[in-house]
Amino acid sequence: MTRCSLKWVALVVAGWLFLLRPGWCQNRYVFPRDPEAIVDVKIDLGAKGDGVADDTEALQRGLDISSGIGARQTKILYLPNGIYRVTRTLTCNSGIGPWVYGESRDGVVIRLDDGVEGCTAVLRTHPRDTDPGSADWFMRDLRNFTIDVGNNPETDGIRYFATNTGILQNVRVIGRGKVGINAGFMQLSGPNLIHDCIVDGFDTGIVSQWIWGETISRVTIRNCRSLGLLVIANSVAMEDLTVENTPQAIRCEIPNDWFWWGGVVALIGGRFIGGNPDLPAIYNTSVLYARDVRAEGFRMAIESTTPGGNVQGSEVYEYLSHPPRKLFEDSRDAALRLPIKREPVVPWEEDMGKWVCINDFGAVPGDNEDDTDATQAAIDHAAATGKTTVY
Repeated sequence: MTRCSLKWVALVVAGWLFLLRPGWCQNRYVFPRDPEAIVDVKIDLGAKGDGVADDTEALQRGLDISSGIGARQTKILYLPNGIYRVTRTLTCNSGIGPWVYGESRDGVVIRLDDGVEGCTAVLRTHPRDTDPGSADWFMRDLRNFTIDVGNNPETDGIRYFATNTGILQNVRVIGRGKVGINAGFMQLSGPNLIHDCIVDGFDTGIVSQWIWGETISRVTIRNCRSLGLLVIANSVAMEDLTVENTPQAIRCEIPNDWFWWGGVVALIGGRFIGGNPDLPAIYNTSVLYARDVRAEGFRMAIESTTPGGNVQGSEVYEYLSHPPRKLFEDSRDAALRLPIKREPVVPWEEDMGKWVCINDFGAVPGDNEDDTDATQAAIDHAAATGKTTVY
């Protein structure tokens, strides 16, 4: 068998290569028992996950270890099913990482105590609430768990700051808080991805602003007291957005009359139900493209101060807030409406006997030496012995 004929071998490299895998909605993650690559928050750090013990320190230590703080290498932080009680904000303190994987989205719950004062968020992916410093905060990889803000009306679920390679996937954010996913609490965040997530029960579901772009794919926002999604001074691409039982689905605005810092929204596929009949489903004062949107229970589908005007009724086939710019006079004024296919589903290997570690073939993480031969040897061994996953 040649080295180029190994199409059936799934290559999963612990660390940054996880970000290159196609996205999918994963029901359960399991990992080998390998403390050199994976840190189990219960076994290795003493978290209880019983909903009673305070697991704040164990989780914070896990985030630091996963981000390579105090070591040459980063690691996966694995959260087995359980309710992890916390009493303050958990923060990502390094410019790289962390990689956090819960066993299952609904089975792993990080819950903040009710009535915690001075806590701006349950989880913050930047060391600070102000002054980003730079746009060098990479590879925030957070998957498959629930954040429960409890009864803390002024607290956000996740303050999400990630540049270039961040992903928030299959995460559920619940509770009585201020903003479910606050992706705009300070400038310079993005580009990043919010994928297959649920936000339930906040004043505002998601805030997306400042400044380098965000992709929101297959997200559900429900039971918010004021607003589903707020976009200001950001470029946001969305597909298949659902907003339920929320007064208004989307607001796309310009801050402080700064025209060149307006929000830009491209929405393909929206389902908005149970809104306020006195409000539009989408309110826009900036740049908006919307297609295949259905809004029920609102005064109108779109209210806009732009040349595109308003859209009465409940259906939006295609909407442009401004006239299209074209290279050629005979170009279409409408989109081509090419089909959008869901990304491939890659099953997770749950048989730990089919995982192979490249370290066993001579790779040494963090030493800046060439590990090509060790990686290829691990792949060849997997192919020869019927293994499926190389990490």
